[in-house]
Amino acid sequence: MKHTFTYDWLAQYQALDGTTQKQITAKLKEIDRSPSWPHESLKGKQFKGLFKLRIADYRLIYQLRDGEIMDFLYLGHRREVYE
Repeated sequence: MKHTFTYDWLAQYQALDGTTQKQITAKLKEIDRSPSWPHESLKGKQFKGLFKLRIADYRLIYQLRDGEIMDFLYLGHRREVYE
């Protein structure tokens, strides 16, 4: 599965500590190896079409495009990412 990242997502990623960055990178590699990754959708009208990945205390919010591309839009701490 291909990935794209917004500038804000990349900036948030760069601001994280090395351990959390490694956890995120490992999860993305795991998704690449799994052809049928179970996508967890967000609930609520304002989040229609968006999915989340939970990694430690962080959430990666993304959308699927053509069932093959994960567009990562937001990355943040679980307390702040849904605001």
